[in-house]
Amino acid sequence: MIRSHPRLRDGEILKEGTELLRIDPVDYELALAEAEAGLAELAVQEQNARASLAIETRNLALARQDLEHARRLVKKGTTSKSAVDKAERTMLGARAAERNLKNTLALIPVRRKTLRAKVKRTERDLAHSRIRAPFDRRVADLQVEADQFVSVGQTLFAGDAVDRVEIEVQVAMSSLRRLFLGRTEFKLDPARLSEQLTTLLGFSSLVRLDLGNYQAEWEARFVRFDDAVDPRTRTMGVVVAVDDPYDKIIPG
Repeated sequence: MIRSHPRLRDGEILKEGTELLRIDPVDYELALAEAEAGLAELAVQEQNARASLAIETRNLALARQDLEHARRLVKKGTTSKSAVDKAERTMLGARAAERNLKNTLALIPVRRKTLRAKVKRTERDLAHSRIRAPFDRRVADLQVEADQFVSVGQTLFAGDAVDRVEIEVQVAMSSLRRLFLGRTEFKLDPARLSEQLTTLLGFSSLVRLDLGNYQAEWEARFVRFDDAVDPRTRTMGVVVAVDDPYDKIIPG
């Protein structure tokens, strides 16, 4: 890693698009140059192979004519059988050369596709050598610093979005049951659960932050249930969210 943002520290909030880290791109640039050179070389090879194929196709046609001529002369008794064998060997050699060139040309699209994939992969790696914030984020758990070696798959830092805060609360199953008491006509739709709990059941939530001698409050909305019931406490996680929490802060 050759560069890091001067404000890349735990707790800092950085805007979307901010370049956070830059990884040394030299290896990727060399790999890209090598792949592009391979494509250029392959284009020259294809051009030469097509020119050679035209020559070998003409040679094969002439060799066939010579073989037919030699066979006619053998029937007339004006030449030997060895002349026919020689003409046939020449014809077979020309055919083999033509087939080899056709096989070479048949493989060129596969090689070109492989090299193009390498170019795209390297361009992607090169683009990823500059790590930018995908959204407004608060930096957390920073684990790297400038001039430090980083390996593929290594966690560099974490980041929290600042446009929404999610809070998970463990709620007793007996309390959740009260939401549905007396609603025998209610049909639960898992795909619309958030909407149903908010509109049909009138489910609302309020988040409170204890600041000692004062409690700050935010209205929240239901997001989802946790995936399992805790068998020990017989509770289920209920996740609510506060959108744009920083916009709703009132200083003091």
